[in-house]
Amino acid sequence: MRSEADGHLFRVKLGFGKRWLTHPTSTTADALDILQVGVGLSFTALGSLTNPFVVIVLATTPIDDETSEMFQTVWLQRAEGDDLPGRLAERLDRATNQLPGDIEIWENQRYVERPAWAANEVKGFNALRRWASSFYESTGP
Repeated sequence: MRSEADGHLFRVKLGFGKRWLTHPTSTTADALDILQVGVGLSFTALGSLTNPFVVIVLATTPIDDETSEMFQTVWLQRAEGDDLPGRLAERLDRATNQLPGDIEIWENQRYVERPAWAANEVKGFNALRRWASSFYESTGP
């Protein structure tokens, strides 16, 4: 995983499989490219030259201290076989099936000052927390 904070932008590239480990800049390696714009808007692209691209936009607006409204939209790159009955619905379902599980996690997660992250998560999550904290007022003196 690689991440970079740049003002109101936070970029993450997270790869999968052996090809990513040996060639992280390869256009044939499957990877998530995430662009977070502030804390309420994210763009996630997944794909490669060998897998059709999917772009997911998630916009989150706080309603009150405990409620947020979320909007998700998905773009699917046209792929061979898309004209077959049910094919686009299947691809759309694969692209969106993670969101309900993520929402369940978000509804139950609580802030922990020093979480027990896996060793390979520490650097990325600490960078994300530092970046996100810049959007909140300090409660200190």
